[in-house]
Amino acid sequence: RKDGIKIEGDVVESYVVVHNAAELREYVREHKNTHIVSVDCEWQGINHVDGQLRSIQLATAPGVAAYIRFMDDQLNYVFDVSYKEAGAIMGQWLDDPKVKYVGHHLPADLPWMHHVLGLKWYDKAFLDTEFAQQTVDEHTELGLERLGMLYTTLGRYDRDLTVWSKKNPDK
Repeated sequence: RKDGIKIEGDVVESYVVVHNAAELREYVREHKNTHIVSVDCEWQGINHVDGQLRSIQLATAPGVAAYIRFMDDQLNYVFDVSYKEAGAIMGQWLDDPKVKYVGHHLPADLPWMHHVLGLKWYDKAFLDTEFAQQTVDEHTELGLERLGMLYTTLGRYDRDLTVWSKKNPDK
């Protein structure tokens, strides 16, 4: 890229969907030695007190991520154990004091992780990409899609979803 950021080859992608406690235990076992974890929560509702956690995404390296699916598209809880039980499984890894989080506007996701899943959140933030960008340029747009275009060669990450949503307005 002309801005001096060098991209080293293609990123090998290893994405998984975690559907149940057994798969979650396996994912935790495989990644328990990873200490920097990117996190993102998706939810339904206004806040962590009266809303519903739909999913959590965890990334442990470029191209390596898991989508932990708690709810289906109709907002039915589909995981085979409760949020707290799933959180206890994740906590075996994520509650380690050495594990730190990278996220985009972590103050929005950490309350969900703590209140719904029971995960520890104090002293867990390593980097918040939104707030980091604000220190670089306080006048820039801070949306994740804009920062993704600014700092990567991927383009808009949400393009395919936007196109699908327009073609499927009833879903």
